[in-house]
Amino acid sequence: MDDAHLEQAGHSAGPLAEAPILEAPHPPAPPVVVGPFPMVAAGARLLGARVLGFYGTVFADAAFRFHAGKSGMAVLGTSLSIPFILGSLLQGLIAVVRMRGSGRERVPAG
Repeated sequence: MDDAHLEQAGHSAGPLAEAPILEAPHPPAPPVVVGPFPMVAAGARLLGARVLGFYGTVFADAAFRFHAGKSGMAVLGTSLSIPFILGSLLQGLIAVVRMRGSGRERVPAG
């Protein structure tokens, strides 16, 4: 090995000549592990658990307090789903309107 290279690294050419290889810096952590992403992911998981807990509580309350049967549970599930369906349609319409107004639509060549 080149002694000058080892001396620059702070080692001498002795019995530990392989030390610079063993002391190489570790590669940086991937961006998914560092920064705010783990906290955002944990918050999303917590929110999902809270939503599922809310729906479980609503259905259990309907079955216990109001003695809702299968048809009552179906009506409850439909009434909880309609706002989400209408909201997703509205978001899609708004996205299309914004995309057309921004000039990013595709113009056919010709």
